[in-house]
Amino acid sequence: MNDLREVLDKYNLTFRKITLINGVRIIDTETGRYVLKKNSNQNIGNTYRYLKSRSFDYFPDKINDTDDYDIYEYVEDIDEPSEQKMLDLIYLVALLHLKTTYYKEVDIDNYISSRVDYSNSFSKASTKVSKETKKYI
Repeated sequence: MNDLREVLDKYNLTFRKITLINGVRIIDTETGRYVLKKNSNQNIGNTYRYLKSRSFDYFPDKINDTDDYDIYEYVEDIDEPSEQKMLDLIYLVALLHLKTTYYKEVDIDNYISSRVDYSNSFSKASTKVSKETKKYI
C-alpha cells in the first residue's frame, strides 16, 4: 500500500476512495477518477507511441510513463444498446486494422513455388490418411 501512496503522491493525486475490481484499482480523487493497474507489460509505452504514430488514438490516456503502476483516465460507461456497442467495436477493430496494416513486397516466383510445395505436401498427407483410413473401414 505504501508504494501505491508514493505513486499517487508523485502525481499529486489525493484519493478519497479506492475501489478494487479484479485486481484493478479505481481511484476517486478531487480532480476525477483514475484507474491504477499493476504494470505487467513494460512495452505498453512503445505500443501507445506506435498507435499514436499511426493516428489511432481511441484508447484511454495514460497519465504516467515509468512506475510500478500504470495510471489511466477512467472512462465512464455510456448507456446505449448493446447492438450499438457491438457496431462501434467492429468499427474500431476495422479502423485499427486499416491504420496498422503493413504491406511488403513479395517475389511472385518465390511465393508460387512455396504454395506449390505446400500443395504437394498436403496432397501426399491426404493420400496417406485416406489409405490408413481404408484399413479400418
